[in-house]
Amino acid sequence: MKIGIFVTFLPPHIGGIETVAENQIRALAAEGHSVRVVTSAYGTPSESQQDPHVVISRIPVWNWFEEKMGAVFPLFAPSLITASYRVVKESDIVHVHDGFYLTSLVAAFWCRVLRTPMVMTQHVDLVPHPSSLVMFVQKAVYATTGRFIFATSKRIVVLNSRVHDFLRSKNVPEAKITFLPNGIDTALYRPAENEREVTELRKKFRLPLNKTVTLFVGRFVPKKGFTKLQKLSVKPGSVLAFAGGDAPAGTARANHMYLGKVDHDEMPLLYRAVDRFILPSEGEGFPMTIQEAMASGLSVVTTNDPAYDLYRLSEREITLIEPTVSTLQSVLENDGLAKIGSHARSYAVKHFSLDVHAKRLAALYEEVRR
Repeated sequence: MKIGIFVTFLPPHIGGIETVAENQIRALAAEGHSVRVVTSAYGTPSESQQDPHVVISRIPVWNWFEEKMGAVFPLFAPSLITASYRVVKESDIVHVHDGFYLTSLVAAFWCRVLRTPMVMTQHVDLVPHPSSLVMFVQKAVYATTGRFIFATSKRIVVLNSRVHDFLRSKNVPEAKITFLPNGIDTALYRPAENEREVTELRKKFRLPLNKTVTLFVGRFVPKKGFTKLQKLSVKPGSVLAFAGGDAPAGTARANHMYLGKVDHDEMPLLYRAVDRFILPSEGEGFPMTIQEAMASGLSVVTTNDPAYDLYRLSEREITLIEPTVSTLQSVLENDGLAKIGSHARSYAVKHFSLDVHAKRLAALYEEVRR
């Protein structure tokens, strides 16, 4: 098929949607589909696109809202309109990422005009933000242009039941909503082959060789549970490692390690170097880091969020907790949790692998086109 994909950012811009879209593009191209992408030129990588099945149009943007307010809503140059028209016109089907963004709105407009079927992934519902203005804008967008995008979409993919309920509250018909987990490269995100590999990787990241290492990956913000983890006491035989930035001032604690910002390409190596993964976040979709850690064969501890019920995860595959400081402290002291992870790996290969994801997407596209 000829597939048009619209996403506001791609790497090197950092974020979950970016990683999801990049994986999706790569997986569909690997299946032999022709993929045309419209995205922003913000942080454009220096290397040229090498895959002959993928053509990326990068549009200049003004990204003041993210840079000054931490709210992701770039304003595109007018060339977005003409570039989008060309991609929609040449596509058998269009896939847009999230109904909040201008890329999705312009794509939906041209899909209506040109009668090209459109699928959307709605990644999140309303995102909590300390600014009342930002919250107002989110609600206004979803009540206006968002409704137009929802109505134009033939099918809307969701990652959890919270987003499902959000769409239903916007009068999206149940028949339009489809659950489909994000895809990850389970060949790249894999367990270490042996102890020698673990030792070499621990030396690379300057991790202790003979201690249980629990890893947190994410932004150092309350939503991710970072402030709770900062309060934990770590016994001498263990280490709590943070990847995502430098240690905030005045936060030094015994057996807490800060690894700085780890390059995206090195994350699979870091997962192989540790024993378990912890992410006591709240209000998430289903974080890519959890999927990556599971695929890496780690014991994963995260929040018992009812929105994750669609994944049907059991205690053999993941440890779901109430993210209180006392519960997190108990988990950190339970060395037995570092011994499980093979079931998590099996689940990830079965449900998250890119080839499975691409085949399910292609089947969805064919169904929509009929």
